[in-house]
Amino acid sequence: MSMILAVETALKTLTEDSDQQKRDIAVKHLARQYAASIDEAEQVEIKAAAILREIRPWCDPALYNRIEAVFSKIERAQVLASLGPKLQSALVELGMTPRARADAKKKAGAGSNGQAADNSPLAKARAAYKNRVHGA
Repeated sequence: MSMILAVETALKTLTEDSDQQKRDIAVKHLARQYAASIDEAEQVEIKAAAILREIRPWCDPALYNRIEAVFSKIERAQVLASLGPKLQSALVELGMTPRARADAKKKAGAGSNGQAADNSPLAKARAAYKNRVHGA
């Protein structure tokens, strides 16, 4: 599966309100761009390898080595190493990774002071007491 297809499939699963989608449009576009660049790098690598095979027999060895060095900088692995973490960061911002979803779940279960909600009988009794005494 291509990276752009995987990202597009994942983006379609987001179930956010329309305001949230509008605010996240730039991050979604960035994620699409990263994915498209990763996919494009694979095609460039294939074409570069074909060109290198074609010119090797008649090319000066020093020139061939220079061309090969330039082509190696555009290999898919190099692009993936560079853009992969950036794509992952964009996906985290959109809440589309397991870690991001776990963090969101923890935040949703947190109380107003940032601590995890405690539903034990003692915690409920303390909350009831606090409401009676302090009216909070």
